[in-house]
Amino acid sequence: MSKGFNKIIITVVIFLVTLGLLFGAYFFYTQIFVQEPLSVTLDNSELIGEYRLEKSQKEPVLKVRLNKVSNLAGQFEHLLTSANEVLTKKNLHLELSSNPNEKLVDFYQEINPVLYEALSLNNFSDLHEKLRESSLQYGLSVAKLTISRDYLYLQLEDNDNYLYCILNRDKNSFPQIINNIGSDLK
Repeated sequence: MSKGFNKIIITVVIFLVTLGLLFGAYFFYTQIFVQEPLSVTLDNSELIGEYRLEKSQKEPVLKVRLNKVSNLAGQFEHLLTSANEVLTKKNLHLELSSNPNEKLVDFYQEINPVLYEALSLNNFSDLHEKLRESSLQYGLSVAKLTISRDYLYLQLEDNDNYLYCILNRDKNSFPQIINNIGSDLK
């Protein structure tokens, strides 16, 4: 009985040591190869004001407060290339917040159906004209639309307030973007 009991204890100890090594390696890998490069990239980006990485039930969510920039599309593309594969992992969602006022939110709500129609039809010729007309009506200082292969960028500014919206053109483009439109009004 003592011999069988010793074998069980040795097996349990080996199992616990192996499990400890696996979890240690996993946490070492995520710290050194994921979180540290991501922190360096986000800390050095002009576009990013604040950020925090949260683990949700399904996928991690990187919550980001964007700064006001002159070229949203260029800054975001630069962020994606400098972050290498960390931001473009399939299981990461990127939740964006900006600094809109009520006028910008109202403008976005008016342009939203046209925006999503153009996105679903992949036809953007009328969208630019509608955006220009509506921005003149609302008196926005900047209303810029940029379309890339993977994303559609809407950059709206009204003096010190800004609303940035980035939409995935393809459901297979990563990271998946979540826009907080109006939820960050003060």
